Amino acid sequence: SYTLHGIASRVPDLKGLSLAEATAMLEDRDLRAMVIDSVYQDGAPKGSVVDQDPRSGEEVKPGRKIYLVLNASQPKMIDMPKLVDLSKRQAISVLDIIGLKVKELQYKPDPCVDCVIAQLYQGQPIAPDARIRRGEAITLVLGSGDHGERVPVPDLVGLTHAEVQ
Repeated sequence: SYTLHGIASRVPDLKGLSLAEATAMLEDRDLRAMVIDSVYQDGAPKGSVVDQDPRSGEEVKPGRKIYLVLNASQPKMIDMPKLVDLSKRQAISVLDIIGLKVKELQYKPDPCVDCVIAQLYQGQPIAPDARIRRGEAITLVLGSGDHGERVPVPDLVGLTHAEVQ
């Protein structure tokens, strides 16, 4: 009787429910809800359960805690990286890694072809280290050459500073 041998409750599927709905459903089965984390998922309703442990369908003892992960109401804030002077490929890779999207690629005359010469957020320049929500879209302004064409870069290896100038 001390271990409640043979007495168990089946864990319900709580995914997609609000915290209040999940708590009420668990209390009806003599189980307790405990929020342990939150994540942000675009497709899930804000504040809803996105993961649980133990999984639905498992048998547990009465009074057991069911650990919940909720969908955050807003995406995490991150620091905007410095993309100016990176190549197009490097900048896109950095944005992808930290969770930002590329909205558009614009080209303007500049000696450096496919180099990032400006980074824009909602049409305005955004400074490195500015706080921005993960998942937002950034416009990259890239160089297209002095006259919109490719510019050859000479081989400078082995030359002195004076010779390079």
